[in-house]
Amino acid sequence: MDTPQSTNIGRDMKAQQAVEDVRSTAHEGIEQATQAAAPVMDRLSSTAHSAADRLSDFASQARSTLSDKASQLKDVQSQVVADTRQRIRDKPMAAMAIAVAAGFLVRQLFRRRH
Repeated sequence: MDTPQSTNIGRDMKAQQAVEDVRSTAHEGIEQATQAAAPVMDRLSSTAHSAADRLSDFASQARSTLSDKASQLKDVQSQVVADTRQRIRDKPMAAMAIAVAAGFLVRQLFRRRH
């Protein structure tokens, strides 16, 4: 006949075995999940790297385009300034009349606001 003490020891051993079985099953599940997730993570990583490369290429092209446009704008500005100076030299009286008229208009605009 089993004594209460031997019954407790038997229960403890069964409980310990159950805990060990759960632990082993959990470790196996984690290992399987890790192995299953590895290809997905590799694909995600590859996709992220590809997207970052495309974004970098786009930014580089945008920087180059903006630099070219800024250079073109500087050239246009220089040309406009040179043309304006030449027109002032060619027709100083007309330039003076335009400046006086512009000043008058600006004065009228500010006078109406205040």
